Amino acid sequence: MTRSSSRPCLRGRCKLSGIALGRPWATCGREQPWITTDHHQDGGRRDTVDNDEVDDALSRGGDAESRDVRAAVKSSLTVETGSRRGQTTPSPLPSPLFRIRRSNSKRPDRARRTRNSPPRRAQLAALAPRLHAVHYPLQPPATMAATTAAEPASAAPQQTSKATRMIATAELAQHNTPTSLWVAIRGHVYDLTDFVARHPGGTDVLLFVAGRDATQLFEIYHPLKTRNMLHKYAIGTLTDNELPVFPPPSPFFVELKDRVDAYFKSSGQDPKYSVWTWGRYAVIYGMWFAAYYAQFYVPWVVDRLWAQVACAAVLGFFCAQIGLHPLHDASHCAMTHAPWMWQVLGATHDFLNGCSYVVWTYQHLLGHHPYTNIAGADPDILTGDPDVRRIKPSQRYFSHYNYQQWFVPVLYGVLGIKTRIQDVSIIYVLKSNDKIRINPMTVWHTAVFWLGKAFFVWHRIYLPLQVCSWDRVLILFLIADLVASYWLALTFQANHVVVETEWPQPNPKTNEMSIDWATMQVKTTQDYAHLDPFWTVATGALNYQTVHHLFPNISQFHYPALGEITKQVCKEHGIKYLVKDTFWEALGSHLGHLRILGLGLDMKKAE
Repeated sequence: MTRSSSRPCLRGRCKLSGIALGRPWATCGREQPWITTDHHQDGGRRDTVDNDEVDDALSRGGDAESRDVRAAVKSSLTVETGSRRGQTTPSPLPSPLFRIRRSNSKRPDRARRTRNSPPRRAQLAALAPRLHAVHYPLQPPATMAATTAAEPASAAPQQTSKATRMIATAELAQHNTPTSLWVAIRGHVYDLTDFVARHPGGTDVLLFVAGRDATQLFEIYHPLKTRNMLHKYAIGTLTDNELPVFPPPSPFFVELKDRVDAYFKSSGQDPKYSVWTWGRYAVIYGMWFAAYYAQFYVPWVVDRLWAQVACAAVLGFFCAQIGLHPLHDASHCAMTHAPWMWQVLGATHDFLNGCSYVVWTYQHLLGHHPYTNIAGADPDILTGDPDVRRIKPSQRYFSHYNYQQWFVPVLYGVLGIKTRIQDVSIIYVLKSNDKIRINPMTVWHTAVFWLGKAFFVWHRIYLPLQVCSWDRVLILFLIADLVASYWLALTFQANHVVVETEWPQPNPKTNEMSIDWATMQVKTTQDYAHLDPFWTVATGALNYQTVHHLFPNISQFHYPALGEITKQVCKEHGIKYLVKDTFWEALGSHLGHLRILGLGLDMKKAE
C-alpha cells in the first residue's frame, strides 16, 4: 500500500444525504492537503480526512459559511473509491463508487463502521448543497442565487451570517470611499476597508474599483489562486448585475497565463520593468520640452512661421506619446512596482496634455478593458441616437451616415479639445462615463485635476501670448492638438472599430455573457504591423493590442515576445487571431467599417 499526501477534490454522491458533491478530478485540480490517499492492491483507494490538518486549514481563513460547512464535514470522514474485483455495486455514477464512513483515529486497525444515524443524515443533507459553492466560488452570481434559493427552509440557520447576506448593486455602490470600501468578485461581496492601506498595488486602484463589480480586473491583475485570500473579508452575495458578467476563466486563458508565467520565469525578466522603457520616457519628455521651448524662445524659430509650425507638429506628436507610453503604462500599473510612480507618471498627462488622468482611468481601465465593444458598457463606443457616426450594429440608421467614412475621420482632430471639456462634465456634472460611475475624488486627485488644467492653460496659452500674437498662438495650438488627436484616434480606431472584430452583447434578461472574457478580447481586437519596430514604438506597442488587452499589467516592452505565445495558444484552441500586415491595412479596415455601417449594409446582410 502506498500513500500520497494530497489529491484533487472528489466528485460523487454522499451516501448519507444522497446529494452530489464536488466536481470531476479532470476539471478540478484543487489540492486538499488534509485528505490522504491509500492505494490498495485490489484497485480500491481510501481517502482519509486528517482532523489536525483540517483545523490548520480552517484557521487560515475563509468566510463564515465556508468555515461552518468545512467544520461540519471535517469529522474524520473516509471516502472509498474504485470498484473492487468481483464486486458489482449499483451507484448513480458508473465509476467511481463512493462510500462515506467515520474513521476511528484511536484504533486505525479496526474495521470502520458506517455512521448513518438519522441526525447525521439530516445534518449532511442540510449542508451538502453548500459544498459546491464553498469549494467552487467562481460560479456566476445567478447560479449561486439559484443554489441558495433551492435550499430547504428547514436547513436555514436561525441567524443569517454576514457572509450569507444578500446585497444589491445599489447598496454596493454606496460603499465607494476609503472609510467604507466594498467590491464584488464573482458574485461575492467583500469589505476591503481594513485592507486598503495594505494593498500591494496601492490605494488608488481600490478606490477606483470601490462600490462595483471588479471581477475582470481582479482576475487580470492577480493569479487566480489569490482569490483564497479574500474569504475573511466576505460579507455577502450580490443579487443583481449592473454590467455584463462573464463565465469563469476558460482553459484557453488559464493555459495562456501559465505559458506567459513560464516565459518570464525561464527568461528571468521582470514583467513590469525594462531599462529601454525608461529610455523611451526620457526621449518623450525631452522632445516635448525641446519642441515647446523652440516654438517660443528660440529667436531663429520664432522669426519663421514654418519653423514654428514644424515645432508645433513635433510637440503634438510627443503629446500623443505621453498618452501612449507613461500615461498608458501608469493607468495599468504596468511599469515598476511602485504605486507612487504610477501617480506621478499619470499626473504628467494632466499637466502637459491638459487631460485628466482620473477620467482616463475610469473610461479605459474600468470601462473599455473589461467590456470591450459591448454597447452600453464600453465608454469608448458610447454613441447617441442619432449620433455623428454609426459604428455599432445596434445603432439605428439615419441617412446622414451615408458618407460618414469621409467626414468622421476629419472630426477625430477635435479629440483633445473634446476630452478636456468632457473631463469637467464627467466628474462634476454627470458623475459617470456611460455606465461607469465616478467615485468621490480624493484630495490628491482633485489637486492634480485642477492644478493640471491651470498649468496647461498657463504654459500653452498665457506664456506664448507674452512673445507671440494671439492669432499665431492659436494656429500653433491647433496644429499641435490636431496632430496629437489624429495620432491617438486613428491608433485606437484601427484596433477595435474595424470590419472583422465582433460586437458581443449579454443576455438582455440576466446580463450574462455567453463568451468568456479572454476569448472575447481576442475576437474584439485587431493587431497590425507586428514586424515593424517603428509602429511598435510610435503606438506604444498597441500594434499588439490583443496582447495588451489580455495582459495590460505587463510592460509594453514585452509585447512582441508575448504576441508569439498568444498566437500559438489561440491556434491550439481554434481562436482566430486578427492581425494586419501594415498600419495602413488596419486603417483601411476602419474606414471600410464606417462605410458598411454608414450605408446600412450590415442590416441588409442580417435580413
